[in-house]
Amino acid sequence: MFDQLTVTNRLGQPIELDVKRVDNGQRAYLFVHAPKLAISSLVAKNAEHFAHQLVERFELDHRRVDFIEVRDFAEQVHMIRWRFVWVGNSAISASQEEVSSSSQQSYLASVLGGETAKTDAIAV
Repeated sequence: MFDQLTVTNRLGQPIELDVKRVDNGQRAYLFVHAPKLAISSLVAKNAEHFAHQLVERFELDHRRVDFIEVRDFAEQVHMIRWRFVWVGNSAISASQEEVSSSSQQSYLASVLGGETAKTDAIAV
């Protein structure tokens, strides 16, 4: 379901991320899943750097992109929405919020793959 891409972290080291791009009318969604062996804060520590690279790689307008991190915990999947302040083409001031509304979770799951948000449906 995801494509594995190599990006660099803030130290310039290559990192493998699982990414799925979905265009849905006026918006583009970038779903990001860090490898299970990576520390849980991998995306948080590098969010601005990853956002900049992904916008450039997919040639997207940052004003119409939603960044969603998919996290697996035990038997549940959590979706985290990332927001950024953009200065030119640089993402700064990252903030995150868990998608807690069941209607938002269902919508994002349908955008991701037309399935309900279960671990096996979003497994990488």
